Amino acid sequence: HILEAYKHLRDWGRLVSVASSSIHTRSWKIYDEFKALNPEFIELPDWSFKDSGTMVNTVIVVIDKK
Repeated sequence: HILEAYKHLRDWGRLVSVASSSIHTRSWKIYDEFKALNPEFIELPDWSFKDSGTMVNTVIVVIDKK
C-alpha cells in the first residue's frame, strides 16, 4: 500500500505510514523497490498497538518525493 500511495504523491510531498517493522529487513523485489525510495524509519515501542489486539512491532515510515 505504501508504494501505491507514493505513486499518487505530488513532487515535494511527504508520505507517512505505519508499517510492520519487518518492512526494513525483507529482501523481496517489492521491498527492494520500496527501499530505493530511501525511506526514513522511526521505531515505535514494542507492541504499540497491543490495546487494539495486535502484537506486531511497528515503525513509522516517512518518504519525501523530490
